Amino acid sequence: MSYRQTRRAVPAAVVVGLAGAVLMAATGGVPGRAEGERAGLPPVDAPAATPAGNPTADAVGGAPGVPGARTPALPTGVERPEATRTRTAGAEVPPPRPRPGPNADVLLATALAELDPPDPVRLSVRALDPATGTVVSAGDGFFDTASIVKVNIVAALLFLCQEEGRGPDPGELAGAAAAIRYSDNAATDRLWRRIGGEEGLDALNSRWGLTGTTGGEDGHWGLTRTTGDDQLRLLEIVFGPSGPLSPDSRALLRELMGEVAEEQRWGISAAAVSGAPDFPTGAGTGTMAGLVVESGGPDATTPAPLRESLDTPAAAPGGARLKNGWLPRSHTRLWDINSIGRVTVDGRPLLMVVLSDGHTGRESGIEVVEAAARAAAAVLRTAGAPRA
Repeated sequence: MSYRQTRRAVPAAVVVGLAGAVLMAATGGVPGRAEGERAGLPPVDAPAATPAGNPTADAVGGAPGVPGARTPALPTGVERPEATRTRTAGAEVPPPRPRPGPNADVLLATALAELDPPDPVRLSVRALDPATGTVVSAGDGFFDTASIVKVNIVAALLFLCQEEGRGPDPGELAGAAAAIRYSDNAATDRLWRRIGGEEGLDALNSRWGLTGTTGGEDGHWGLTRTTGDDQLRLLEIVFGPSGPLSPDSRALLRELMGEVAEEQRWGISAAAVSGAPDFPTGAGTGTMAGLVVESGGPDATTPAPLRESLDTPAAAPGGARLKNGWLPRSHTRLWDINSIGRVTVDGRPLLMVVLSDGHTGRESGIEVVEAAARAAAAVLRTAGAPRA
């Protein structure tokens, strides 16, 4: 079955006899950091920028940070690590969720093995049904975040504002909106400095129980390393009923993740549709993990009255609230493709994480990620039972 076919349909019945199916191809080690992979420096193999003419509005306070548009300035001073740790010391760590047992994981491993992605593709998939507490998982290891780290960064910003006893100011709101909705990298650079860079993110994540996530060094926030378990924990913090983020902070992040630019709505949202997606698979360059400046929002070529009158971006299929990331590693020419968020499948909201690397192309990687999301949803529909 081709990747294109797997995007259109996931088999209704998952074969369960392959308990020992091999999930991930060996990669010969963890991908390293290439010289020049720094925020704001485009790699030689970066895709073309999104064409003008498909504007999307920023409804949270300020224009999105794209070439020719103005994003209100954020504080640029780097937080001292000691101050950041002090301000995160009171974070509430939600308790870990118990797993339902190995059977569901075997089902998912088998389903992913049937996708037969080519070497050296690796996958790590997590899916949670909050209503029942059922978790299915397959694939371990560490992965580059690419731009999914922007959810973690914005969550950190909002938490630090809480600790200061205030809400985010207009500049911070505009930066958060640009980072999530349009995956704007210049705005993310400023937010990264605001939270104290990798040391600030690591200090906060250690309080939140994200112990497998390490912030990217020297400003390379897109090369933050993470695990499927940590990303699922982060989603529980954002979409759960309680935790370190206030109700207002959670509501803001959820809103932004539900209003990503149209060309960035691929990924876990595919689990909500039974046929071929009727939305673009993505042609923007916004989630290039700090390596490309362009993004998919309005630019200087869009008439000002039109930019000012645009409504909030339409929701993704299945009410998906998501953040995606894609990144070509310059030393291997292979792609990282990730998608995290919440998607409604058959009336059930599911939290879902798909991390992957080793793809030879961006589109083929997206197809694998979307097929994996559909497989996880299919398994989760049949795994576990409601808890008392």
